[in-house]
Amino acid sequence: MWRRSDIAFALFFGLALYLAWALRHALLLVYVAIILAVVLTPAVDWLRKWHIGSWHPGRTAGVLIFMLLATGVVTLVAVVAIPPLSYQATLLRQQWPQRINELAGRIHGLSFASDLRAAQLEENVRQWFTNLLHTFSGITAAAIAVATLVVLTAYFIVDGSRTFRWFVSLWSPRHVDRLTVTLSHAEERISRWIFGQLLLMLILATADLVVYGATGISYFYVLAVFAGAMNFVPVIGPMIGLVPAAIVAATQSVTKLIVVLAFYGIYQQIDNSYITPRVMRATVDISPLAVVIALVIGAELGGLLGAFVAVPTAALIEVLMREYLVKEPARL
Repeated sequence: MWRRSDIAFALFFGLALYLAWALRHALLLVYVAIILAVVLTPAVDWLRKWHIGSWHPGRTAGVLIFMLLATGVVTLVAVVAIPPLSYQATLLRQQWPQRINELAGRIHGLSFASDLRAAQLEENVRQWFTNLLHTFSGITAAAIAVATLVVLTAYFIVDGSRTFRWFVSLWSPRHVDRLTVTLSHAEERISRWIFGQLLLMLILATADLVVYGATGISYFYVLAVFAGAMNFVPVIGPMIGLVPAAIVAATQSVTKLIVVLAFYGIYQQIDNSYITPRVMRATVDISPLAVVIALVIGAELGGLLGAFVAVPTAALIEVLMREYLVKEPARL
């Protein structure tokens, strides 16, 4: 027999789900701001240790200093890297059909590929590249929300402690201590994993930039940045980043294609045996399968921003499940 309290709870829960879905874009921005605040708060706390005479910056001043430094870095990168990157990206988009025709002609000229339909190959690769550009077209829409994200992130950094105390106060007092420890562990796990992944992406992009540029591969700026971004996806990410570079290299010469493939093989061996283990030893690893599943679900639900917070959310869920479902022994 249903009680009125049960019916009221069911109606309230349904209404909450409806409101959450209706406001999903705004809630996603807030959630992204919380994740950014979790990641950036240690940097702000480090800046607060600076002092000029007897003056120590407070949290608000620390946030302002960090924003000024970040703005300076972004401006420097924009002045130095964005112009050649934008130029090469535009050139690659314009010349991509020609590159595909050249590649199809080379393959069609091989004895074992005499029956290959060059037009079909061109259409398949062009469709793949078009889908790829469509996937990343969300960057423009995401850029519109940058100002909102900056304000929200700054707020959560400045007032994050009080907001966190308010959140845990909603729970029963006998559960507060355990929840606080669990969420603190999740915060540390998220921050360390993100920094580790960013470092791995930077290492691959830099290595590609040097090798592709020295080899004389066209559009090497764009190809290196794309490969570094794809390294965020475990296992298959580096392979996805290799495909455009291999296609461009193949349209230039067989020698350059061999260099790209040889570099990829050598780098993967070094990365798997040395770079990734050392970076992740100082961070917290997450299952590659969990990362891929989280990225697919996040991108489907929230586009680019959803993909951005997908892995941190997976890490949070994993910590909560270990604590409250698996019931690990109490930490010392």
